[in-house]
Amino acid sequence: MSSHPSTPRERSWRTAAAVLAVVLLLVVAAGLWAHWRPLSDDDAARLAARATAESVRAQLHPGSSASSAQAGSAKPSDGSLLTSAVLDRQLDELGPPATPTQTRHMTERGEESPAVESLSDAAGRLAEAADDVHDGDLAASLSAVAASWWAADASSSTGGSETSEATDGGATTGEGAAGGASDGEGAAGEAAGSGSPSASATPAGPEGCEPEQLAAVTAVDRAQFVAEAAQARISTGDAARADVDATVARLHHALEDGRAAGLLGCDPGPVAARYDLPEGFTTDPAGATGAAERKASEAVVRAVATSTAGQRSWWLDVLQDTAHGAQRLDPQKPVAALPGRG
Repeated sequence: MSSHPSTPRERSWRTAAAVLAVVLLLVVAAGLWAHWRPLSDDDAARLAARATAESVRAQLHPGSSASSAQAGSAKPSDGSLLTSAVLDRQLDELGPPATPTQTRHMTERGEESPAVESLSDAAGRLAEAADDVHDGDLAASLSAVAASWWAADASSSTGGSETSEATDGGATTGEGAAGGASDGEGAAGEAAGSGSPSASATPAGPEGCEPEQLAAVTAVDRAQFVAEAAQARISTGDAARADVDATVARLHHALEDGRAAGLLGCDPGPVAARYDLPEGFTTDPAGATGAAERKASEAVVRAVATSTAGQRSWWLDVLQDTAHGAQRLDPQKPVAALPGRG
């Protein structure tokens, strides 16, 4: 054993070596963690949604290089509705692409996304994911993208066939809502007052009466009010009448759903006996109805972020209806990339 003390240079070298060893261990540990770290369900849902969005851009967007090759298996979307800028904004919202490790985990989980067949199919996948994820903000992002795709897909759907289906479920028919009144605004006031189920609703607990939830119920109820007023003003033979009738039936059916009862029973209640009709209603009642549905869609997306597991599926059903109806009655070119998300 040497009797000579360590020099300052030797002590400095030993300290540097110890620090480098610790850093090396940390780097190795981080690499192993990144390689073996399990993929959470929410991460997997986000990555699957992003893969679906990439498929939409590659297979359904007419401006992409792959669209012509996929023309036999997928119907291209309307590029004037779902532009490249819209798709890019949606991909940004869904976060970065999968890393090699995440891709490996996705493969191990068997979550490789199949080719999309239509915008409706793609939107349905995102809505299903939004209903399952735990992160409310992620659920709202998925819902917003789905709403945009539902809107872009609305031009290929038919409104008249949906009217009878919703009416069979207990919704009010167009003639019944009009009540034979000659003035549209007066008829709407009567229809909205008699059609609301809030009087018999079961009160909800305090946790269910979140501001975003109540604002969305109000927006949906107002959209129904405007649609009923439009029914009273639009003649039966008008081309837009079938879509307005379908809107009234669907929204009435949505508000009669048992999952809406708790929100309608909040104190103070979210719905009013009468609303002011939007500007421009007199000259274009169908367009005003579509604009009211679009506002309802945006409010519903915000409500999804704060909804409980049992409530979220109902909101997503309402979102699909309002996104379709808004685009059909008040066409927007291009559609919003992220309704309710800015």
